[in-house]
Amino acid sequence: MNIMKFFALKCEEAVGHEALANLPEIQISDARAVAGEEHIAFAIAQAHRAFSNSYNISRNKQIEVLIRASAQRQINVAIDRLGVDNTRDVVVIAEMFPEEFIRQYKCRECKKVLEITPEKLDYLKKLFNINERELEALGAGSFDEMREAIKNIIIERIALLNL
Repeated sequence: MNIMKFFALKCEEAVGHEALANLPEIQISDARAVAGEEHIAFAIAQAHRAFSNSYNISRNKQIEVLIRASAQRQINVAIDRLGVDNTRDVVVIAEMFPEEFIRQYKCRECKKVLEITPEKLDYLKKLFNINERELEALGAGSFDEMREAIKNIIIERIALLNL
């Protein structure tokens, strides 16, 4: 199995569900739902491991990454949680550089879309149902500590999918 890669992109054209129908070899996530490079890289590694050990949830490798990144087992929930709906900041999951997608949506690589801002932090807390008690238990007081705690909670939840 080829290793999936991720590409953090800022696009001039809004990206919606139609992109998946036109480009089936990729999967697209709203960058707001990705808690940094570690989050998506861990989801890719876990999806690869799931396929290698035959405990994958989906038959599609890109969907498996989306499921893992969503930190739960339901494909529909994964798509609702991480899918795109007319957004310009996206994370593309693919085996090869998504040239056609980048050309079609006029995108450029932009790691900044993965950064956790205060607004994104609130969005991630709601999206992944992370409550204040969980953050307090990890000693997250400052913004930087909360950013790291949220990332760690999501990664831990991804790891727990294997149990």
